Amino acid sequence: MLDTAPPKIYVSKVPDAETTSIPSDAVELTSGVDGYMINSSIDGLARPDAEIARSALAGADASRISGRHIPYRNIVLDVIPMPEINTNRERLYNILPYGETLRFYFEKRGKVVFIDGETEKMDGTFAPGKPFSFGVSIICPFPWFQSARPHSVNLVVGDNTVRYDGDI
Repeated sequence: MLDTAPPKIYVSKVPDAETTSIPSDAVELTSGVDGYMINSSIDGLARPDAEIARSALAGADASRISGRHIPYRNIVLDVIPMPEINTNRERLYNILPYGETLRFYFEKRGKVVFIDGETEKMDGTFAPGKPFSFGVSIICPFPWFQSARPHSVNLVVGDNTVRYDGDI
């Protein structure tokens, strides 16, 4: 069965030292804890698009791939501030400031991954009969998620066992 429940999202300043857990000062954006906000949708969690440079081959119905590049990941959160909306709107501005690299943690089924990014824009949307919401665009220059918890792998090479602790 396909698990469609969204992950929990936390945001914090980038820690000075690597951590194996979500920092205690991280703010959760997904559950309405402390009257903040709930996240109604997330876009940009799938693999980012690659830019592939192609060159046509002269005299042939073909082309050659001359380069590939994955420039960045764009994560868009649709955030609904809980009442008091004006207070929580200002809190959101403080949590996701412009010009500061932040660390975004995603937790689901006990697995925690993170990615560093900056707030690109924050558009507010109001439609009659619907709750006020923000579309928050986050640009992540290094487009890959990293595991917050180290992995250990034991490799048997001949008569020796090699232990590797780190990201896989």
